[in-house]
Amino acid sequence: STRQLVPWFDDYGMRVAFAQNPADVVQKKSEGHALILMENLRFFPGEKAKDPAFAQELASLGDFYVNDAFGSLARTDTSLTLLPNKFDAAHKTIGLLIEHE
Repeated sequence: STRQLVPWFDDYGMRVAFAQNPADVVQKKSEGHALILMENLRFFPGEKAKDPAFAQELASLGDFYVNDAFGSLARTDTSLTLLPNKFDAAHKTIGLLIEHE
């Protein structure tokens, strides 16, 4: 679970809320949390299923798409294939690890 990363953020002075699922993200946003860490997408059935509805649900949670998972680029998961297409060019990019490669 990505929940175990919350103390790491705390150690660096970043207040982060943990969300178990997309609906929980919406709730945390409505409570005013600026930084929300959601559970690992691999635990959701829609991730491996290339589910367009899951991609749309994920896209609705944020304003930008940043992929920095170089080791996962060859996968066909929803978050790597369908989700990026939900963002225009000005709202999606790669991270520093991928740029370095």
